[in-house]
Amino acid sequence: MPLIIAATLLTVIVVFFMACTLILLKKRQNLKSRQHLEALLEDREHTMYKLSMEIHDNVNQMLNMASMHMHVIEDGVYPDTRPVVQQVSTILNTLIFDTQNISHTLNPRYLKSRGFINSLQEEAKWLNATNRIRCEVNIEGERKALSEQTGLMVFRIAQEAIQNIIKYAQADRVGIHLKFGDKNFEMRIIDNGKGIDTDAATFKEGVGMDSLRQRASIIKGSLGIYSVPGSGTSVVLTIPDAFVMQPAAAQEG
Repeated sequence: MPLIIAATLLTVIVVFFMACTLILLKKRQNLKSRQHLEALLEDREHTMYKLSMEIHDNVNQMLNMASMHMHVIEDGVYPDTRPVVQQVSTILNTLIFDTQNISHTLNPRYLKSRGFINSLQEEAKWLNATNRIRCEVNIEGERKALSEQTGLMVFRIAQEAIQNIIKYAQADRVGIHLKFGDKNFEMRIIDNGKGIDTDAATFKEGVGMDSLRQRASIIKGSLGIYSVPGSGTSVVLTIPDAFVMQPAAAQEG
């Protein structure tokens, strides 16, 4: 009898240590995967920074020079050709505005300095300037500062969701709703587009949705995508309060 008890106890101990080892290995594997994902996103941000500087230092400068030359040409052309020159000048000015916006939204340093709320409001302003999509940013609750990294990821998720709306949704209205609760931060991006049937057997999440989930996982947030065909789509990001610091309305504008 004592031998059976000893054997049973030994088995329990072995199983316990095996379980602990498996849990530890799983944690290490998850940590390694997380570190790998963080490195990939950091490399992506660095690439976008270099691209933003290239646009700012070269493309934007050339467009400004072209605009200046068009103003000189406009003064010397015949009256009947002046409308064409003026139209080209208008197109150049639109390109200058758009490239400045692209340069800013690609640059993580600029976004961090501006704060994610101001950056989202600028993104909405740019969308409204296209006269194709009406975009509004609504804020509920007392503003609290997110860490720079979390704020950047929130903006990137919004940016990716908006690009998906532009490319696929056929929407003309977009709402960006930011909710600062006692425990959670929530962002909802809602459009009135054609929607998607997420329950269909043929439905498959693309690269854009995968990117949204990757960024949400980096900040330990949860991401939900809800849609009904013909009734638009909602992208919902929720971040636990561990990432929300003290109220900082001045910081986030």
